[in-house]
Amino acid sequence: LDVLAMPSQVETFGNVAMEAMACKTPVVAYPAGGLADVVADGETGLMEPEIGCVAGLARMLSWMWKHPSERITMGIAARQRVIEKFSDSLMARRYMDLYQELMPT
Repeated sequence: LDVLAMPSQVETFGNVAMEAMACKTPVVAYPAGGLADVVADGETGLMEPEIGCVAGLARMLSWMWKHPSERITMGIAARQRVIEKFSDSLMARRYMDLYQELMPT
């Protein structure tokens, strides 16, 4: 089963999830902190809306196991999302834009 279970109930950005996604691995998680921005529910993984609901995560992992072609499709979409939205050059440019906005010259 190629899926990352990310049971974090508190998360800053979601680097672990993003690294898994970059390797074409879909993520099952709660929408805690940055995970809500990193994982696209139903596209790059599955999000259990009730943070802390272990039964919900288990249902989603079971769904992934029973739907291998959808899981593979989600993994491909996950990698594409990382490339399009979180590449190092894009993130560096976003930080530079933010710094310039906060500290105009």
